Amino acid sequence: LAPTDHAFLRIRTRLITDVARRRRKLLDLSVETRYFLEDRATEVRDTWASILFDLRVDVGFANLRARYEHDIENDALLKLAVDLTITPIDELSVITSYQEIAGTKPFAWTLRWRPVKSWAFGVSQQYDFGPADEFLRHRGNVVRYFHRFALEAAISHDPQQDDTSISVNLAPLWDDSDDPFFDPAARWDLF
Repeated sequence: LAPTDHAFLRIRTRLITDVARRRRKLLDLSVETRYFLEDRATEVRDTWASILFDLRVDVGFANLRARYEHDIENDALLKLAVDLTITPIDELSVITSYQEIAGTKPFAWTLRWRPVKSWAFGVSQQYDFGPADEFLRHRGNVVRYFHRFALEAAISHDPQQDDTSISVNLAPLWDDSDDPFFDPAARWDLF
């Protein structure tokens, strides 16, 4: 073993099951920290690093991930991030996220709707519940999917900067799973 200046401690547990012949992690919890055995550039000998909690829950139509970082030495919150994705049907998804870091507390939500395989619509907003107590961003977009590429038109508004932007993007769909019109049976055989 190579010499080290810290001891890394991790506890992890998982609850795994098979759903429709696919392995799914229903619950995944990890807790980790470091204990410093030697000094580094600063005096850290015999101290603990922050403790990290990472929780993931997947129940099929809903996924939750929560990450929490706590400073053990100063008994203070360093970072909190919670993400929740709900997909009641394949064509509709709602994504929410909340964070606490460096005095800000932004909450964001996104609604994505794909009524047919060639069109998708989305709206999203971000609001800061921290000291600013204001909207940070508004965004809407429309995506038209073609064979091997997608065309997106988006409008976005930043209230702090009083800035509105409109963009049009053309993006290739490199992966076959991203292309809604991909048919493996229709592949061309050039030779």
